Amino acid sequence: MSVDDQVLALLRLLHEEAPMSRFDELEQGVRGKGGDRRAAGLAEAVGMGRRIRLASGQRRAREAGLVALVDAARDLTAARDQESLLDVITRHTRRLLGLDVAYLSFRHPPDSTLVRACVGGITPLPPDLEGADDAGRRGLERSQGAPVWSPDYLNDEAVTRDETLDDLVRREGLHAIAAVSLGRHGTVHGTLAGASRQVRYFTPEEISLFASFADLAAAAIDRVAAVDRARGEAAARAAERARAEAVLDRTRRLWRAQIELAPAALADDAPQALADGLGRALRASVQIRDAHGEPLTDARDTDEPDMDGTGSAYGTGRADGTGRAYGTGSADNASSADSADASPGTGSPAARHPDETTLRAAALDAHAGAVTVVLDDGTHVVPLISGTDRLGVLVLAGHPGPDEDELLLLQGAAAACAQVLARRGAAGAAGPAGPGRQELFEDLLVGTSWSPRQLADRAALLGLDPTAPHVLVVARPDAGERTRTAVWATSYAQRGSGHRSERDDHVVLLLPGSDASAAARAVAAELEPLLSGPVTVGAAGPERGPQAVARLHARAVRCVEALTALHGPGGVASTRDLGFLGMLLSADHDVDGFVRSVLGPVLRYDAQRLTDLAATMSAYFEAGGSPTGAARSLHVHPNTVTRRLERITELLGAGWQSLPRALDVQLALRLRAVGAALTGGAPSRGRTRGS
Repeated sequence: MSVDDQVLALLRLLHEEAPMSRFDELEQGVRGKGGDRRAAGLAEAVGMGRRIRLASGQRRAREAGLVALVDAARDLTAARDQESLLDVITRHTRRLLGLDVAYLSFRHPPDSTLVRACVGGITPLPPDLEGADDAGRRGLERSQGAPVWSPDYLNDEAVTRDETLDDLVRREGLHAIAAVSLGRHGTVHGTLAGASRQVRYFTPEEISLFASFADLAAAAIDRVAAVDRARGEAAARAAERARAEAVLDRTRRLWRAQIELAPAALADDAPQALADGLGRALRASVQIRDAHGEPLTDARDTDEPDMDGTGSAYGTGRADGTGRAYGTGSADNASSADSADASPGTGSPAARHPDETTLRAAALDAHAGAVTVVLDDGTHVVPLISGTDRLGVLVLAGHPGPDEDELLLLQGAAAACAQVLARRGAAGAAGPAGPGRQELFEDLLVGTSWSPRQLADRAALLGLDPTAPHVLVVARPDAGERTRTAVWATSYAQRGSGHRSERDDHVVLLLPGSDASAAARAVAAELEPLLSGPVTVGAAGPERGPQAVARLHARAVRCVEALTALHGPGGVASTRDLGFLGMLLSADHDVDGFVRSVLGPVLRYDAQRLTDLAATMSAYFEAGGSPTGAARSLHVHPNTVTRRLERITELLGAGWQSLPRALDVQLALRLRAVGAALTGGAPSRGRTRGS
């Protein structure tokens, strides 16, 4: 090949940007022609061409790197959140340097959470890599932010070792590693690293390009963090504005409610108007109940949605527990401390509500302590009290927990409702718990200091029918349950059209009826589930007339004493159930009371009809239960005795001839005979007129 041809070949290689191996071949061909000056010049020209080609390749590589850096900057700018930003950084790290793996870690303010991302790895990142991240960050700080790299990491003795990182490099099969700091203004926040699975020497241009990209990435991280902070601040301001608007809305509602509740208290249907107005103001369900737990108003859904979105109203679901009370002394002193269990916005879509048993028990607690009771489901039970009169309760359901202002409105509405119920009770001469009636009933219980005419007048004022039979029930609870028992007795007396009173250690109920035993059992069945301890219930009767009230009370108290002596607290019986045991175990051994309780109907019949059925009963028992023997003793026909026995059964009821009642009857007859003998008389056992 001539010199001209060789020069032309060199120019062609430069034009075609041929690989360096072609230049090496051309140089070897020139050197093989000898050492003349023309050959040496050609060899020098080939060397210069090689350098020109190398410089051209490097320039093109820099241009490609700058183009890639511009593309990366554009993608970094487009990233709007941390997740997309991490993807952009790791993806462009691999592409810029042609690496196999890219890894990024940094501390994200404000809580310095470690954020990591890895692209190209074939094994999961170890959970204990955080220490290695911090060690790498500190190492870059020592290098004053300059990039560090190694062509073969595991075989490079100049590298400071970390066992976790070394293990990861082995598992990934990595060799060449380059790392640069992520930070600005001299502070290193994290590390950007790339690695190749082959031994590789990074050029200064590559390291410079890597460092420039890291600066762009650090700026993008700061920008996204600033955007996140701005978003957080905007969200906080929006939330604060929403809270302020909610407070303003609630204040307006409560202000409107205060204005509306005043005329509502004067409306024809004041309780319902008060309940509806309060329900709208609190966005909950409100129901008013009377002293014995019966609803006075409907529990309606509110027109406006709940603050917590539950949309719930008072219902019939169940709630666990009997609740808790807050406040001391009166409902006006209630505090919202215990309502913090449920804050606005945390309501359940399926709010549960108390059943009737739980609600009645809560009403007793509210009246007993004169406090608002909060059940486990958030239902508030507010007592309605006017003076010493317990008029009912106000039930607030479906509310996550009233705050201080809402509690004030709730208590104000309760006070207004109590006044409405008190006025209604006074205007309608309310029942047994009404003003003045308690004192009238107390007069009947004492009885001894009043004339029959005075007792009759008081009975008339009470509405007590002197011709109707009544029974008297005494309930003696544990000492700690007396207030709850008294509250319950008020309700029970109203429901039973009776009267009640509170004595030293027991409550008294005067009820219409003729079965004292059934009345005692009914009282115990309803009262016991509401108390935490046993209650002893005794009853006496039936008797008629106001003058019998004091006598019935004394006998019922002795029945309670006898039950306590026999079984301890918790018994239930009437004087008739106890028989002669009640007389023996009572404090004053009331013989006359025992005789009347056993033989009362027969003795009254004898007195009214001028008969002597009691003598027939004595003769019958003395004859061993033989009507024929009794007839011989009485000197009458056996059929006459049989008819008299049938009349006695009508008066005393079936079973008086059989044990154990027969024992009580015989004892009462014997005590009556002994009493008559001691007073100078004797029960008649002669002929009896009529049957």
